[in-house]
Amino acid sequence: MIPVDLAELRSVLNGDFVQGTGAGEAHGVATDSRKVRKGDLFFAIRGKNQDGHAFVEEALRKGAAAAVVDREIALPRKGQVFRVRDTVAALGDLARRIRAKAGVPVIAITGSNGKTTTKDMVAHVLAPDRHVLSSEKSYNNHLGLPITLLGIEKDTDVVVVECGTSMPGEIAYLAGIANPNVSVVTTVSETHLGGFGTIEAIAREKQALVEKVNPGGTAILNLDNEHTRRMTRATAARVTTFGFFRGADVKGSAIEGGPTGIRFLVNDRVAFEVPICGRWMAYNALAAAAVGLTMGLDMVQISERLRTFSLPPMRMERSQIEGITFINDAYNANPRAVTLALDELELWEARRRVFVLGDMLELGADSWRLHEKVADRIARMPAVDVFVGVGPEAARATRKAKALRGSMEVHAFADSEEAGRELREVLREGDLVFLKGSRGMRMERILAAFQPVPVA
Repeated sequence: MIPVDLAELRSVLNGDFVQGTGAGEAHGVATDSRKVRKGDLFFAIRGKNQDGHAFVEEALRKGAAAAVVDREIALPRKGQVFRVRDTVAALGDLARRIRAKAGVPVIAITGSNGKTTTKDMVAHVLAPDRHVLSSEKSYNNHLGLPITLLGIEKDTDVVVVECGTSMPGEIAYLAGIANPNVSVVTTVSETHLGGFGTIEAIAREKQALVEKVNPGGTAILNLDNEHTRRMTRATAARVTTFGFFRGADVKGSAIEGGPTGIRFLVNDRVAFEVPICGRWMAYNALAAAAVGLTMGLDMVQISERLRTFSLPPMRMERSQIEGITFINDAYNANPRAVTLALDELELWEARRRVFVLGDMLELGADSWRLHEKVADRIARMPAVDVFVGVGPEAARATRKAKALRGSMEVHAFADSEEAGRELREVLREGDLVFLKGSRGMRMERILAAFQPVPVA
């Protein structure tokens, strides 16, 4: 973090010291007392399981420059304590200040699908000639995004952040902190319906990132998605579009895919070969290419750099255990992502193709309808030989698929641990198993059940 004088906290965070004078400076931030380093500001955050206020003394003992709190506490014997109205809001306020102080370009990415992969692709494309700060994993909420921005150092050239949401107003709040120079919206689809109700409300939420782009900046939008296409009218900033439809500024064509990766042309002249599975990943690559162009690279450079890109864990991650090929794409799931996965499954050769679906969570009142829609699709796919449901909604989907195609082999399990145990008796050598489900379903536990257990 760019160093901050502690005395400056009074104006930046709108609070005051209840212990200490504000002497000294901070050059880091921590919200977990176990990770405090000397000179950090420790923000006491109330979480689901722990209240950071209980660890203020520990953080100061480890060398924190000061602790930021939002309620009365038993003051420690030593150390500086700064009180604010809300520690979460104060974290965002400090991040906003650091971002403004640094003055480096910020690229912010949102979307119902592909935002984390696009974020990683953008960072990969820019990294060879820039010092890039990028969100760890999918740090994309009211804590993760500020923590990323607070990691800006004096030598940082560009920041790439991800903006997620589960309820109205979150993206506008995050964009207000990030003040992006480049805003990217990958797509809008049926996710988090429990928090929004309709896909139109989801689109309005994502559009906030476009509305908040710096006036001199660029909005990068998916021309192929009807909701993101409408966002071209939501900003006076420059707009760059990507997609496979005619008219896109960064246009893909002639796409091919399979177990070794995806291949396609960009603007009918530059060949892209990205060594990752999933034809839908081409949209992420096109978005990253649009960012690269905006940041001054040429298309050939971008193509060359994406040839060495690799996906993070649990995104089309392939492994072979006991003669069975597993495709672990279980980082998250929504109806659109499942449809794309099923399209991909048809490309793979195997003795049997086994699709393992965990519940798609946070779909609200439309949950069963959307799971039933997936069941209809699976029942009509000869490429799916075995359909496995994990969780109550997915289990109902297997029954629906069985009713539509009586010859289909189906299995249903309460959770991923039961599925892991029981599938050992179902799966056979030569099978291809595709794992897909929401993060809360912990689908990776199925794969873990097939890993050898170390002998003590």
